[in-house]
Amino acid sequence: NFLVMEASASSADATKQVFADFTVGERDTCMSLLEVAIRNREFDQALVFLNLARHRNWNAQAMSALVLRSAARAGYAEIVHSVLCSEYVLSQNDSVLRTAIGVYCKQQRWDLLYEVVVSADICDTVPSFLFDAAIRLACATGRQREAFEILGRATRSGVCLDLEVYHCALQSCGSLAMATLGGMIIKEMLASPLVLDNRTVVLTTRLYGAAGDPAAAIHYARLFSERFDFCLGVEAYTALVDACVENDAGDEALELFEASLQGGVQPHILEAVVVGCFRLGYLEDAVGVIHCALDVDQGCGIPSTLLKDLVFLLYRRGLGVEVATPLLDRVVGMQVAVLEPVC
Repeated sequence: NFLVMEASASSADATKQVFADFTVGERDTCMSLLEVAIRNREFDQALVFLNLARHRNWNAQAMSALVLRSAARAGYAEIVHSVLCSEYVLSQNDSVLRTAIGVYCKQQRWDLLYEVVVSADICDTVPSFLFDAAIRLACATGRQREAFEILGRATRSGVCLDLEVYHCALQSCGSLAMATLGGMIIKEMLASPLVLDNRTVVLTTRLYGAAGDPAAAIHYARLFSERFDFCLGVEAYTALVDACVENDAGDEALELFEASLQGGVQPHILEAVVVGCFRLGYLEDAVGVIHCALDVDQGCGIPSTLLKDLVFLLYRRGLGVEVATPLLDRVVGMQVAVLEPVC
């Protein structure tokens, strides 16, 4: 007890000398000196006592958890990693592992987190949140291929990840137009028991839109909606139209708009199609889109800036009397809501 008190009151250098001069013979003393080392942030010395406790079977798991949590709070990622990768800790409760993962992610230590994932192969059960965190960190640090590898590890380990994790990997591929790798992730999702949804459609569409393949985006949108029995929503249709417009596929954009009419037209999808027509020079088609929308839903609103721009371009092209005026007459006659932009 005297030595513990002396060590507690000592400077770091003096504490090291106490550790060097003292031979641990009892479990309680070992635990006390371990706590002293932690309070003084002498984690290298704490590891010495921890290893002794492991060697003598002195409640090593509790000591490991104490060292790990303390090192994590102090931000010592390397110490956390040294403790975590031991067979004693990987089998402990989830809270200890979550604490370590939090340090890795905060410091973006992909190298350490990946080692933990590899080390976990020897365990009987691996918590899903370990794979979840590793995939998210891999995506955040530009390691899309490593993220896909970990998806495979999770599958082989019998771990079913949440759909949101796959979405994270898919979105990361989409930001870099990595269509091949993104396609492999889509196949993994289709082979899993997951139920895909409109968010999956949006991310898939953005992936193939960025890669210049709107036909693939349309194919998967139809496949997902048919297999998982859901209707494409406004966000999904808007993404599909945007992908077509960005790749000069105007006819496909208009076909998508016609398909969306079956489920009712919202201003968002209407605006996306009309703006797409602007970009591709399909002014008369843009007017036709608005007329179709009004035929289906007289209550649908038209953004004011959209209407003004369309009328201006029509008059500029010499279509004011023939095309623009009838459109304005109908909008006024039907008392269609003209939506002002939200500030």
